[in-house]
Amino acid sequence: MRRNLFLAGFCLSACGAPIVQAPALGSDAGRSGVVEPPPSRFTGPVPEVLGGNRPTNVIFPEGYDRSEPWPLIIVLHGYSAGGIWQDRYLGVSARGSQFGYITLAPNGTRNGQGNRFWNATEACCDFGDSRVDDLGYLTGLIDEAIEKLNVDPMRVYLVGHSNGGFMANRVACDAASKVTAVMNIAGSSFMDSERCRADESVGYLHVHGDLDTVIAYGGGRLATGASYPGAEEIVRRWRLRNTCAANASERRLDFDDGVLGDETTASTWSGCDGGMDVQLWSLRGSSHIPGFNGAFQDELAAQLLSYMRR
Repeated sequence: MRRNLFLAGFCLSACGAPIVQAPALGSDAGRSGVVEPPPSRFTGPVPEVLGGNRPTNVIFPEGYDRSEPWPLIIVLHGYSAGGIWQDRYLGVSARGSQFGYITLAPNGTRNGQGNRFWNATEACCDFGDSRVDDLGYLTGLIDEAIEKLNVDPMRVYLVGHSNGGFMANRVACDAASKVTAVMNIAGSSFMDSERCRADESVGYLHVHGDLDTVIAYGGGRLATGASYPGAEEIVRRWRLRNTCAANASERRLDFDDGVLGDETTASTWSGCDGGMDVQLWSLRGSSHIPGFNGAFQDELAAQLLSYMRR
């Protein structure tokens, strides 16, 4: 940054004090009035893996430069799935360069049957009662990304499918300050609405097929006997938390290639605290694993990135 500088001795001379001489021509000090920028807090090589003893690879967009702050999208897989597969299904990292964000697709821990899971709620999916602290793991991952990758703390997003949707919702409830917005796809939340303790508004998007027989659109009970609320009830709760307007705007969209026509009704409640709108994308005729197309994958990234903390 360049600026015009007065001679250092001007005021001193006017006040009768000795004049301070300008630097000699051969000196670098003060040359051309250039002020050196402060040293960057980011030093050393850029880490390609985060997560400590539960490592996950960092997927960088083209043109990544650690001197600039970047948005972050974390992908959370469903029960028995994995981060890489979930990322491919949702097309998140594939759009990182186009939309300009870093992607993480971590794995949950394995249970006694060898299935990966997230310990999100009583209903899903710590069936072996391991009590693993996935909330602590994910919030630590966010902190590490902010510290080491220059992730913008005002632009941190989670998207999860099924058990991963439960977990994304859990982070929004119990660590609202860590995330900007979450997308819960075919997942649910705590049965007890008071269990969600979000202390500030979080952008919320819920995506659910009305023919889902694994996590029912209208809520239900798992084989373990644990109950969970339906999509519309969860959205209603977030609308109240974010004090959104009573009426929603609607769009009709074609997001599922396995269903003919514009099967998706995307409802948006705006006017919410901090601009944190609440959305419900209801997919008529879609199952637990919709045949999401490129239009859905583009909209996923665009909608999440549209949220920013003020």
